[in-house]
Amino acid sequence: RKIIYGKICNFFGSMEVFETFVKKDVHNALMVALGRPSDVPYSWGLLTFQPYMWFALADMMSMTEEGIIFQRYTNWGQYCAGTIIFYSSCWLTFPLALKATGAFAANTVKIPFLIGVCLDVLLHLSVIFILTTAHQWLGM
Repeated sequence: RKIIYGKICNFFGSMEVFETFVKKDVHNALMVALGRPSDVPYSWGLLTFQPYMWFALADMMSMTEEGIIFQRYTNWGQYCAGTIIFYSSCWLTFPLALKATGAFAANTVKIPFLIGVCLDVLLHLSVIFILTTAHQWLGM
C-alpha cells in the first residue's frame, strides 16, 4: 500500500489531487462513455436475462405428457402457447423492472447502504409482481 500511495503521490503530487482527479475527471469520462449509472439500457436488461430464457426454452421443450396434464393443460399445443406467452411477458417484465430499479437506485445511494439495497430489492420485486399480475389480470 505504501508503494502504491508513493507512486500516486509522485505522479499527482498528493493523494488529494489524485482523489479530485478520480472524482471529477474519471467520473466525467465514465459518464460520457456509459451514461448515468441509474439509466440501465433496456437491451442490457434483455441480455442479462438471456440465460433464464434459454433455461425456459429447454424446460418447455423437455416437457412430457404427464407434466402437461399436471399443469392443467389439455394438450401440448395449449401448453406451448401458454408458455410462450408467459415467457414473452417475462422477457418484457424483467428488463423493465431492472430499469425501474436503476432509476430508483439513483436516489437510494444517498441513504445508508443496507437500507438502500433493501429498498432497491423491494422495488425490483414489486415491479415484477405488479407487471406479472397485470399480465395475468388482462388474461394474456
